[in-house]
Amino acid sequence: MYAELLKARNAAFDPVVRGFAIQTVAMQGDPLQGEMLEAITETLRTDDSSMNRNLAALGLALGARAETQAQVIAELEAAYNRETDIECKRIMMTQIVRAGMAQSA
Repeated sequence: MYAELLKARNAAFDPVVRGFAIQTVAMQGDPLQGEMLEAITETLRTDDSSMNRNLAALGLALGARAETQAQVIAELEAAYNRETDIECKRIMMTQIVRAGMAQSA
């Protein structure tokens, strides 16, 4: 299922379509690893839509596990530092905290 969502995200020019694919992955809460971790991280780094970057941040925070925690937090912190949209920065800060809490749980 995730492979098909990745294909849809990669093929979509419409940010709403990309957002639905990202949201579907993000809300699963499954551990992110390998190709899925890279795809969500790439969205966080490059998507033009602040909403999609927010969804990617949520997906990273919810899908982080002990073995990927340091990478996830580092990616979220880098995204926070790059971000210019103040609302997006606020949401990313929340996701950094969420990811950190998952590590300690």
